[in-house]
Amino acid sequence: MKKIEVTLPQEKILHCLNILKRYAIIDEYLVSNIKVKKGNKVVVEYRGQIYETETLGEFTKIEAIVDENKIDNAIQDLLDILKSENGNEKIIIYDVVETIPKIQKKKKYSKTNGMDINVESGVLSREELLKQLGIKEPDEDFIENIIRKTFGDYGDDIFTEDEIKDIEHSIENELDKNVLSILKDQDLIEDYALKIKIKRSDKKYICTCDIIIIQKKSLGIIKKPIKIEPIKKRVMEILDSKPYNVEYEINIKLY
Repeated sequence: MKKIEVTLPQEKILHCLNILKRYAIIDEYLVSNIKVKKGNKVVVEYRGQIYETETLGEFTKIEAIVDENKIDNAIQDLLDILKSENGNEKIIIYDVVETIPKIQKKKKYSKTNGMDINVESGVLSREELLKQLGIKEPDEDFIENIIRKTFGDYGDDIFTEDEIKDIEHSIENELDKNVLSILKDQDLIEDYALKIKIKRSDKKYICTCDIIIIQKKSLGIIKKPIKIEPIKKRVMEILDSKPYNVEYEINIKLY
């Protein structure tokens, strides 16, 4: 592909566009107005001094992209309308690739808080910016202090609401499977209910386990009383095995 650049008087614009329309790859053109020397000299006398200058004329530059196989025909047709004695009417041909500007690295300087920041090619990495601003990279202690100031001291773990719900659900499933369901399957209890609730209190997490056990009865009389301590001990063993930094409260009620 070739880029054709035509400089001509404004009265010949329509003729030029009609020709380019036959040869241009796309029906789009870049048109700009320019001033060129007409070749006519003007002599002016001012305060006893003689000044000589050339007059400028209004010309137009039209640019279009033409297929390389059609460029010769386009030039020939354009030459028929471009007739100038002073050489101001021109046709210049470029290879399209040569018209693409090359990217050059430039150093830019911007001011931040009164400091000059050197930016290479307009891009500055995070590390370079911190270095030039004299800011130290935040370490774990810095981040931990920010967290403690914001949320308080909750030990090693800080849980989101979703994480708390997941922990509650996990504990309920394990106690149900490894304690209460076993008691019921062995026909030692009639039924049970279990509720796990985790909340923050006094800068720490407390997990409350509320367990209700319905004992087996016959004619309103409990057949075999259930002992709370063995159940509570087994529940605590399971809770202590969890990797959570949480305090536990276990409440078991028999009915």
